[in-house]
Amino acid sequence: MESSIETKKVEQKIIVSDEVKAGWPAVKLMVKDLEKQSEAVYTIPIGSSFKVPGSRSLVAGCGRHLPAPFYYTDGNITSRGLDTANPAELIRVSESDSQVFEGWLF
Repeated sequence: MESSIETKKVEQKIIVSDEVKAGWPAVKLMVKDLEKQSEAVYTIPIGSSFKVPGSRSLVAGCGRHLPAPFYYTDGNITSRGLDTANPAELIRVSESDSQVFEGWLF
């Protein structure tokens, strides 16, 4: 006997307050080169992207930033502080105009 469970994807909105936008204009992103066994930290403005130096066509960017603590209310995700302990960044990485990663890093 097969059962049928209907699932519904709920789109959650990310709400970034003006206080967070003003307090966090940029993030630091560490990039590791596994072949050269090196790493570098880049400061990038939120909402921007950059070509990773030393790569042929790797581009990384930060779309959103939420400092801890996070709150889920009414289908929305937001933050109520500027805590540096466990922030989350929405990172996008592409290579040769093809997206290879998009997700939240904590």
